[in-house]
Amino acid sequence: MEDRPVYRKNFDSDAISMEAASWVLQLDNGPLSKADLEALREWAGRSPAHAQALREYASAWISIDDILLEANEAENAAYQFSWWSPLAMIFNRRFFRIWTPAAAVLVAIFYLSTTFYLPPSTPDFEATAITYSTQIGEQAQFKMADGSTVHLNTGSVVEVEYQPSRRIVRLLKGEALFSVAHDPSRPFDVIANEKKITAVGTAFVVRLTDVGLNITVTEGSVVVIPALTDTAQKSGRNKVETGILAILEPNEKMIVEHGNVVIEKVKEDVIVRQLSWREGVLIFEDDSLVYVINEVSRYTDTKIVLAAEIEELRIGGLFKIGEIEALLNALEVSFDLQATRMDENTFYLSLRDNAEEDS
Repeated sequence: MEDRPVYRKNFDSDAISMEAASWVLQLDNGPLSKADLEALREWAGRSPAHAQALREYASAWISIDDILLEANEAENAAYQFSWWSPLAMIFNRRFFRIWTPAAAVLVAIFYLSTTFYLPPSTPDFEATAITYSTQIGEQAQFKMADGSTVHLNTGSVVEVEYQPSRRIVRLLKGEALFSVAHDPSRPFDVIANEKKITAVGTAFVVRLTDVGLNITVTEGSVVVIPALTDTAQKSGRNKVETGILAILEPNEKMIVEHGNVVIEKVKEDVIVRQLSWREGVLIFEDDSLVYVINEVSRYTDTKIVLAAEIEELRIGGLFKIGEIEALLNALEVSFDLQATRMDENTFYLSLRDNAEEDS
């Protein structure tokens, strides 16, 4: 019998680790389709590095107690099947429904890590990059070639690149809401502010700020890891070595400010207000005036300067994007404020000088 040839090539460790994270997300979310299972088998069999990355991410995704509890059960169950047909049995839908997500991940790793790897059939592919953008005060929704959609807020720019094994979006400026088309064999990566957010089929919003970025998940789950700098990439470090920064679930928000990371649970009504810009309005509820003005200013070239004594006034209401003078009129009437035009594009907002009016 002739030895079975083993296919070897140089793989991009950065891409491998990101793809492994997306597969673990898929396994945890429940039964995969037959096509997805075949794609997972093919992916894990490409090289030992692929199987190792899958193990690394599974260990980060599942608690150590779950691993110790489920590992023996998973391996014993897998061992009971004949060596020539484990795939159909292990990934049977009924089998998946009975097992916990942790066991499903472990079974997949146990089986896939023991298979040979064969040359992947990769079609000819030419990488393409597309840029989508909006002007100040503009919102726009774009349908991407893979079926995903990106909804850009005011003054935003994204660059989209399609590669054979991944979809890469770079948020260069502003804020974007992504609704990702399901494709576990080709994860969807968003790179922003030295962070990489990986999803397969989910919805999340990423916003760049002056001091960092915010990531809010509305559907599904995403993995967030540090995006390596050019220096780190040249040193050979990969994403598994740098570790997972966070795994965000629905209604969770990551706030990165000056390198510090905070993860918080966000109420549904808060997310609705934060995404109201999609409808051309801004909704506030008991927010400070300085926060309201900062948000409104993102949508206009008009500058509003606040007097220090009114910055912490609590404001609530719905304001149509772009209607600055209507906002100023409402503030003057409701809070006894005075908007003074300083020049063509600048207003100074302060407490009304009632003594001057009386005179």
